[in-house]
Amino acid sequence: IVAWSMGFEQRCNETMARLVSEYSADLLALNERMRDPIELFYKGYYADIQLGGSASIKKVLPALVPELSYRNMAIADGAVAQKRWMEAVLSLSMDECERRVVFDELREYCALDTLAMVEIFRKLCEVSQ
Repeated sequence: IVAWSMGFEQRCNETMARLVSEYSADLLALNERMRDPIELFYKGYYADIQLGGSASIKKVLPALVPELSYRNMAIADGAVAQKRWMEAVLSLSMDECERRVVFDELREYCALDTLAMVEIFRKLCEVSQ
C-alpha cells in the first residue's frame, strides 16, 4: 500500500481501529503493508532544486509532473481535506446538499493525490533507466 507521509495514514487507521473494533485487526494489518515514496526524496535518491528541500507531494508533483496541479481545486491540501471531512462527518449544522459537495470535492482531491503518486512513480522509473 503506497501512502505519501504514511505516518499520518497509519494514525488514521489506528484511530478508526479504536472506534470500530470489529475492523481493528484488518485496519492495523494495513499499516504493516504500507510503503512511503517520500523516503526516496528524504534519502536523496532524487533531488531537484524545484523541491526547495521539501519532500511534500505538493512540491514533488509540479517538479516531476508539471501538467498535474492542485491549483484551482476547492480542496487543495491535506489539512483542508482533513478539516472539511471532519466538518462533513461531525457537523450537525451542515445540510445534506453541502455535505455531498464536500464529499465530491474530497473525492476529486483524493483522486489527484492517487494519480500524483502513480505519475511520480512513472517519472522516477523513467529517470532511473
